[in-house]
Amino acid sequence: MGWTALRAALSRRIEEEFPGLEGWEEGLMLGVCEKDFLNYVCVEKGFGGPGEAYAYVEGLAEEKPAEFASILGDWFDLWAAKWRQRVWVAPRGAREEGPSVLEELPAAREARRLALALLIRRGEVCFTDALASAAVRGALARIASRMGVGAARRVAESDPQMLAAEVERAVKEIASRRGPLVLVKPW
Repeated sequence: MGWTALRAALSRRIEEEFPGLEGWEEGLMLGVCEKDFLNYVCVEKGFGGPGEAYAYVEGLAEEKPAEFASILGDWFDLWAAKWRQRVWVAPRGAREEGPSVLEELPAAREARRLALALLIRRGEVCFTDALASAAVRGALARIASRMGVGAARRVAESDPQMLAAEVERAVKEIASRRGPLVLVKPW
């Protein structure tokens, strides 16, 4: 996305709240913050995706700037607190995990949407995409550990309620933890 009212407002807030960031950190934070805010708006307003949320937010910024600033300000204060609580920036050279085969299933994508909504409802508004993926990955891993990967694939595709229950359990565990949940490594 180009430079928009949302990106400009978030960039100002990040610079004020987190002075002295390196360029890569500020860029990373801005990208995550923008996605998290659009995810939040999707959940709160019932939009089907970030495109709808983006159009709503940009329209609000243009037509009702005071309301836009109020919504963004309240949300950003919580987001900044969660960033400080949940994100740890790793030293160079930290290892990354690859995606799971099970995460590519259509049922897993739907479970991710559920996890995203549940996380936001529990006040987890920072790194929502990463935490939702972690919740689904954890749920799938629990199912696979009990039944094996092949059976987990079949269960995920045929019993979305079981997967949803495991995702809810994973979200509760994530939200109840204190301290960093997301590892960020410099590139």
